[in-house]
Amino acid sequence: MKTFFIETKELFFSQGIIAFLSIIQVAYTAKLLGPSNYGKIALYIAITGTVFRILSSRNADVVLLFLGEKNEIKILHFLILDFLLGAVSFLITNLIFFSADDILNLNFRMNSLFIIFYLFSRIFLNFNETFKGLVTYQGKLKIYSYFESGTIILRFILVILFLTLDPSVNNYFLALGIYSVTSGVISFIYVLRNKLKINDYSISFIKFVGNIKNSFLKIRIDQAIGVIPTHLDIIIIGFFTDSYEVGIYQFAKKLIEPINYLVVALNPWILNKLKLSNSFSFKILFIKILSPIAIILVSAYYFYGKTAIIFLSSNDYLNSFTPLMILLVGFIFYFLTFWTRQYLLINNSILSHTRARIINTIVFIISSSIFIDMYSYNGIALSISLGIISHKLYELKEYFKVKKL
Repeated sequence: MKTFFIETKELFFSQGIIAFLSIIQVAYTAKLLGPSNYGKIALYIAITGTVFRILSSRNADVVLLFLGEKNEIKILHFLILDFLLGAVSFLITNLIFFSADDILNLNFRMNSLFIIFYLFSRIFLNFNETFKGLVTYQGKLKIYSYFESGTIILRFILVILFLTLDPSVNNYFLALGIYSVTSGVISFIYVLRNKLKINDYSISFIKFVGNIKNSFLKIRIDQAIGVIPTHLDIIIIGFFTDSYEVGIYQFAKKLIEPINYLVVALNPWILNKLKLSNSFSFKILFIKILSPIAIILVSAYYFYGKTAIIFLSSNDYLNSFTPLMILLVGFIFYFLTFWTRQYLLINNSILSHTRARIINTIVFIISSSIFIDMYSYNGIALSISLGIISHKLYELKEYFKVKKL
């Protein structure tokens, strides 16, 4: 236990800062803009996140896998790939916003200049994938945590500053755009400055794409499948109801996010341990570390959830408590079993994780189609939790199967 805290204290510190600042940022934004405008922001971010995640999310895993296997690659090629995928995502997202403006009542044409700047900035944010893969491979977890916390502090300052000057949807996305460009530029510079410290043989970009193609496509399929319950929940609520209900649900979803930050803090540590030794004891991790944390989290959310909602925002968001409790069930289960994905990845069984994502997606689609009319956003929250539990149960089964081999 002592060793665990020594090795992860920087990661937990950085993610703790991120979680705290994110909650304050969400509360400030929700209070100033109100549920309807907050819901519109959630819809923009959900659609943008869906497109960019399908094409770029978890590309850090590809970087880590190929650097770890000492393939003849150029780290610069990963940066080029980040840029190309970001550019394609930028074009697709703009097309969606123009075509779905009236359907989702986004008012895109009114806010188009600021939204387009935000989308353009996401191209720069793609460079973070190569940065994360490189520093994880190098084992420089302090740099990873300082970068994460530093850029989130910047985002927090920008959002608070711009919304204080003018509490509007436009200013919110202007702040996010500046944050994304800055974060991406820092990642780009770091990777270039460290590129000579790893194998950096000269091969063409076409050959590079051929080398990573199989691993890249596996992770892209995995992300495409998993993105449906992650972002589509917001889009479904927006399509069947209105931006007000989206705002209520999104506030609950944001309040549950600190659990994800704990997982993000542990991910690099778990991957680094598995790279060093495949005999890492997950049983000890589960009993001595994850379970006590889970008990504390459940108690805090259940007993202080309503008070926190009123304190952080206003009575307008009190209805967020019910979806918050429903989401808590799924997210706690995810927290207790998050390590299964890392184990499957390191043991070249990422397709098992992909199948688990398919199960998650199927369960989410079926249950949301049933519950959206009956329970509105509460039904979507229930569908999310059912999908997560189904997903992780399958991964646990695959973990025990791989471990026996």
